[in-house]
Amino acid sequence: MVATLLFLIYLSAVLFVRWRRYRQAPADRAESALQDEDTFFCKVRPVTRSRWPIRRSRGRWVHDVLLIRRGRWLQRTVALPVRLPEDNPRPADCDGPSGLGLRPYTLQLRLDDGSLMDVAAAAADRVTMVGPFLAAAVDGHSSRGQKRPGGR
Repeated sequence: MVATLLFLIYLSAVLFVRWRRYRQAPADRAESALQDEDTFFCKVRPVTRSRWPIRRSRGRWVHDVLLIRRGRWLQRTVALPVRLPEDNPRPADCDGPSGLGLRPYTLQLRLDDGSLMDVAAAAADRVTMVGPFLAAAVDGHSSRGQKRPGGR
């Protein structure tokens, strides 16, 4: 009985918070920062962590900032200002993230503050995952330490 009452109080609090956020949001919801057709499912983790998060997030690029929408009931948006990708997108390891298809791709991003983040997305979303750094999505392209053809 007490557990049911506590659950109902929790549920009403969550619904109230969502209702207030909805009412305070801009009237033009079509121009929202995270529209479903412009987003891709992804998982994001700091490089220092060894495990991927359990739940998927939605990501969207706005210039060189990756916006990540997390949470199902209490949603929040995290902005990751990206300086540059560290390497090309590559297929994830065997112990890579789950819930993103059979062969998800991972990309390591260096943020403006110098920290490194791993982003994983489905193979079909590889180009969307790299966003404004489209040259990183081309196979075999890497500007780090490679000489130009002809030795120049």
